[in-house]
Amino acid sequence: VIDDYAILSANVLMHQFCRVGSYTMVGGGTRFSQNILPFSLVAREPAAYCGLNTIGLRRRGFDRDLINNIHMAYQIILQGTGKLNDLLARVEQEIPKSPEIEYILDFIRKSDRGFIR
Repeated sequence: VIDDYAILSANVLMHQFCRVGSYTMVGGGTRFSQNILPFSLVAREPAAYCGLNTIGLRRRGFDRDLINNIHMAYQIILQGTGKLNDLLARVEQEIPKSPEIEYILDFIRKSDRGFIR
């Protein structure tokens, strides 16, 4: 499943049951068999999270505060230590609520294939 406004560059190979989150940019030639988090840049071999798709988010009208909140949420999730459920609870407590943050949390909770880190 490829969500809205996701961009997959040339020669991307994707497992048939993977999900690519909204506003994601996947670099050319990337191969992956796990889900790709919304709002992210993914590239390299093996596929790896390379940061937020900040240029794409700005072009789509996301304000600086929202982009910073998404970035902070991913710092907690991707760089934090402990169980994933505890990290998600920490995001809910520390990051201001928004539809985008809820989308990230829901995406991860429903991610049965895991996600690229």
